[in-house]
Amino acid sequence: MYCETLLERIRNQYNSKTPRGTEEERLIASITRNLDKILNHQQGGALAAVELGLPDFNSARFGDGLQNIYGMGKVIEQCITKYEPRANDVRAEYIQDEKNPLQLSFKISMSVRNGRLLIPLVFETVMGMDGVIYVHSSASNT
Repeated sequence: MYCETLLERIRNQYNSKTPRGTEEERLIASITRNLDKILNHQQGGALAAVELGLPDFNSARFGDGLQNIYGMGKVIEQCITKYEPRANDVRAEYIQDEKNPLQLSFKISMSVRNGRLLIPLVFETVMGMDGVIYVHSSASNT
């Protein structure tokens, strides 16, 4: 398994700079970039893959699998499982913030196979006031 996506490898082939960091650090950075892209893409926005991304949570109806905050976590898990092929055993757990109860945050845990090793990874997502989901690699990954 490569630590970068095919497009990243092609782009880096024409870039005169050598890749920075260890293979594991590049893998985490690549997955973080991909999660950022797929979680900030709205379903229906890509004609080639209409299910790519997340539904608009503001206009979601009950019965669409989004009955509560835990339903949103399941939708996030399904999206990552489908569109991040390096991820295994994906779990999205809502993080309640007592100081900011309206903030929407999830802890995303997964494992990634790198050669013979199975690497556990943890990411945190926060939906900003602008509706953008920010993805951060957890300190326990490094």
